[in-house]
Amino acid sequence: MTKRFDFTLNWKQIAVFWYLLLVTTIVFNVYSYGFIKDHSQPVMINSMNESEILDYYLELFKYFGISLLYGIFSTKLIVPIYRRIIGNTVFNGANFTADFSAGKLILFMFWYIGYLLLVSVFTGAITLMKLPILILISPFIYLFLALLNTKLLVEYIVKKTGYNSDKFVFQGSLTGLIIVWLKILVTGTLLWLFTYVYSMISLQSASVNTGTFASILANTFLRIFSFFFGSVIFLLNLEWVINIKYKDFNIKLSELDIMDYFRYAGEVTLGIITLGFYMPKAIQKILSHFLPKINVANENRKIALDFEGNSKDDYLFLLKQTLYSVLSLGIYSPLAIERMGKWTLSNIIAEDLCNESTIDDFNDSSTNPQPKEEQQIANIQNSEDI
Repeated sequence: MTKRFDFTLNWKQIAVFWYLLLVTTIVFNVYSYGFIKDHSQPVMINSMNESEILDYYLELFKYFGISLLYGIFSTKLIVPIYRRIIGNTVFNGANFTADFSAGKLILFMFWYIGYLLLVSVFTGAITLMKLPILILISPFIYLFLALLNTKLLVEYIVKKTGYNSDKFVFQGSLTGLIIVWLKILVTGTLLWLFTYVYSMISLQSASVNTGTFASILANTFLRIFSFFFGSVIFLLNLEWVINIKYKDFNIKLSELDIMDYFRYAGEVTLGIITLGFYMPKAIQKILSHFLPKINVANENRKIALDFEGNSKDDYLFLLKQTLYSVLSLGIYSPLAIERMGKWTLSNIIAEDLCNESTIDDFNDSSTNPQPKEEQQIANIQNSEDI
């Protein structure tokens, strides 16, 4: 038996939040560009008097303060958008739900800053004690605290997300996340050394006449590498995140091999370097390849996911929605989210591989009746204040 997802979001439900976020982001980026432009030259503190030093640090604190306010306000706007997107996702006649709060997510953001300040104080203390060798462990202390905070953050979001009347449970471990980032650090260091040596050799071997071209080529290569490796980092973290439990079903992204990482990173990078024109095709290929790798099963049952939106018309649809959003400078984006969300979910199918009762049992409400409050959660979300 095959079941499909559906998406019931109306773009008007997120329009106010989206346009406020768009205006706020534009204003902040204009301010940020001006600040960076004014402070692009190296600052010689030793040549400045006390008044100039004070003004300089006040400008820095002002910039970081405004950045922090932007982060808080944008989070307050993004969370209602995500809650409405999740709350309007439907499978087998039942809605997903999300009731995580912006305030709690902002608290997690402050913890990242607090950990950074804590490690900075630690670094200053060991510097005063003239133990510079200990400074080497400071980044690893912050990394551990940041990963711990990330684990708690994902755990909070997952447990506040549910389907029908039951919540999800996150099963990813802190040890697993640490292993992911050890892989990232080791691989990233090796690849960075390779690209650095490559760029230096390219510049040194270039003649005077071709030096500019060699420099552009080396910088382009480094940018492409950053896109590629950034995509690998995202997939490694996603593999850790998709490890949740719903009732007695385990939902997990299956073990990926090295070619899966190359495939994903290659598709995303190609989508970027083609200025987005290949990105719709990349999305089609990524969904077709990775959705079947998400294992949804318990001891006796298994549900297979698949993706069907691989036609030329699907590609043109995605391309048009993307172009409309870009050319309208984001004004069209709420409507694009509605249409692309419906397109994506309507093309995902869930097939019972064992018996015809499996998928119905996945959200059986006859043995676990859904409270009226849970049924109305999407409508409640739509009436919330910012």
